[in-house]
Amino acid sequence: MGRHVLIADPDPATARLLAPALRHRGHQVSAVRSGPRALETCVLRPPDLVLFDAACPLLDAQTFRQILRSNPHTAPIPILVTGGAESAALPASREGFLQKPFNIDEVVARIDQTFRRLDAARETQRGDRGLEGALGQLGVPDLLQVLGQNRNSGVLRLTGPRGSASIRLSGGAIAEASGENVSGLKALFRLLQWREGLFAFQPGESPDPGDIARPVEDVLLEGLRQADELPGLLAALPGASVRFALSPSAALEGERDRATAEVLSLLRSGATVGEVLDRSRTTDHAAAQAMLRLLRKRLLVPAAGEPAAAREARQLVPTGGSHALRARVHQIGRGDGGRTRGKILLAAVEDELPPFVERLSRVPEVRLDATLLRAAAPLGFGTLGAVEIDEDLRIDLLLLPAGDAASPLWQPFASRALGAIVLLAGATDSGALALVRFLCEEQALPVVLPGLSALPFALAEVKHAPAPTGADPWDALHELLALVTRNPAKPVV
Repeated sequence: MGRHVLIADPDPATARLLAPALRHRGHQVSAVRSGPRALETCVLRPPDLVLFDAACPLLDAQTFRQILRSNPHTAPIPILVTGGAESAALPASREGFLQKPFNIDEVVARIDQTFRRLDAARETQRGDRGLEGALGQLGVPDLLQVLGQNRNSGVLRLTGPRGSASIRLSGGAIAEASGENVSGLKALFRLLQWREGLFAFQPGESPDPGDIARPVEDVLLEGLRQADELPGLLAALPGASVRFALSPSAALEGERDRATAEVLSLLRSGATVGEVLDRSRTTDHAAAQAMLRLLRKRLLVPAAGEPAAAREARQLVPTGGSHALRARVHQIGRGDGGRTRGKILLAAVEDELPPFVERLSRVPEVRLDATLLRAAAPLGFGTLGAVEIDEDLRIDLLLLPAGDAASPLWQPFASRALGAIVLLAGATDSGALALVRFLCEEQALPVVLPGLSALPFALAEVKHAPAPTGADPWDALHELLALVTRNPAKPVV
């Protein structure tokens, strides 16, 4: 059955892009260009869903949401906020955020998911009977939104590959959660990630508010934010079996907050990274964040004998090298206010990229941005994050497409770059080989080829030949930055 979707966006091209796909799904579509007009439409002719762009004039997304939620007539209307990457950090709606430029399939899928949740909410409103089904059809966040919206009380029981778990609700608020051998918010945030298994909700009243006692919407927004950031934090830490040695000054950090104090206590007892995550009472996100902060301040180092210990003894940029690197960046004319800012290109045949990026995120000096990764990966180009050399020297990591069809992008992307990492391991792709020749011969850029012990035959005669290096991203970055500091000046293009 078709629904009414309201698109609130100052750019009429958005409605022209999305309306055909939505109408093909049987939905009715209307469009307005400002926040007040969207509000007027919602009051006079309530839509089933609103796509509200962060750039709407006269009424911002947060105020629009607050007004709709304060009116019982419009409170149930789901709101998907849209906008560019710069808007992703805005306070989210319970339905989430859709980033431009749009992937139409993603937009349609998110709208379908929201309507499935609405249908489930209507089912639970028909009586006090239980609700059951498969998590593949209705995920834990959607279930909790349904139960919270209807102010249900009872116990949501989950069973799946990770065992059994339960979430108790009281009047639409989350009271307690347990599962995966933990409880409270830590358990709840883990359960939000369950994708397989069965659920069953049994209604029932309980006077006990529980140890969480927070509205569903508030908890979900925080839990989903942490879930979005957690993979990047974990990837930046050493392996789960690594133990740390602590600097004496680490104790001062523990005085600042409870999470850090608890993490330090567990590390002193000899707990591994994985054991800290499992045994700490704080959420996985807070525990991982505390360990990573201590690691980056050099207050933790892998204990003697640990595989990562040798890595910590090395420096990505040798002593004195940052000065030469900073001079090289200034030479090609890049900067960001008072901060020196360089650019390194990363190119890969599609299958080679994901595992390399995952390992790259574990390099302590590398900061990969989850929002930027989601935006760049589908397009094959864009900023992934940065290498933080010191407080006033930052090197951006820019994904560059390697295929023949992308060759018109090579010149603008390579402009003012310091060098490039190109993943050719096992590749015979002509576009990737052509890109290496372009970077080496036409741009005279230093290029490293991770995972190769020797140059491919097709590159044997290339001028300013690329350098094969180890498969580890740290080795690739270390070698490239060393080449950059030794690279002679070239004309700025």
